[in-house]
Amino acid sequence: MLFPMISRGSVMNDDARQFDDLAEPLIQAGERVGERLTAEFELLRAMYDPEALSPRLGFARRSAPGLPMLTEDGSRWRSAPVKYAVDARSKMEKWRKFMPFLKGFEAAFEIGVGPGYLFRLMMDFYGTRMTGCDIEFEQLGVYDALRSELGIKHLIREHFVARRVSTPVTPGSEAVLAFWLAFDSERDEEGVRTGWTVEDHEWFLADIARQLSGRRQFICRFNKWWYSRENRDVMRFYRQIGVQPIAEDPRFFIVNLKSFI
Repeated sequence: MLFPMISRGSVMNDDARQFDDLAEPLIQAGERVGERLTAEFELLRAMYDPEALSPRLGFARRSAPGLPMLTEDGSRWRSAPVKYAVDARSKMEKWRKFMPFLKGFEAAFEIGVGPGYLFRLMMDFYGTRMTGCDIEFEQLGVYDALRSELGIKHLIREHFVARRVSTPVTPGSEAVLAFWLAFDSERDEEGVRTGWTVEDHEWFLADIARQLSGRRQFICRFNKWWYSRENRDVMRFYRQIGVQPIAEDPRFFIVNLKSFI
């Protein structure tokens, strides 16, 4: 494992210097991955090899209809997944404001681990035993490379979270984390997006509540692009059952799930 596990007792506060000290090796790991992928991308692009557009490298737009695309000048698409490696420092910084609200868990389960920065921060910052799930391991090669570099790949299993289907949470977990979650809206065969209803969310929360122990919390941050336009009743539901501890981020919720058991 690239980074040694830091014991829970050795991490006693969450001041800015501690965050910086713990985040720096993770940032450097991400940048190493970014340098390797960039070198390979530039070589393949120079040879006009279509592999340059591969999701394994993560430089091309991946969710648009038709063929994957780069920008007009042939550089990476701004929102392409490789941003989590080449822009590791800025991507790490966004976790700073959330860390004070994630302390005190012996074990937690993350849905949508992505590049793995929060996952590894939880291990190093608070000594939390982390496990989690994500999708499309083969298609999202950037995430796979980052999680390998961070030494967490073996702790994550492939699982697609779907409405009214049980999500297997690791026994002993006290919280489920889901940041910038995307599993609660699905596309049909025609590409039309349909969001979960309040009832779907209630089913999901009851499902994970039964599997958690201890504090039993769901801590999530919703995607702005989805909830600023549709499904506002879902946001209303979460405001009723949860707390929003960061005033400037109204899509961040902490939900006590004990009432869902």
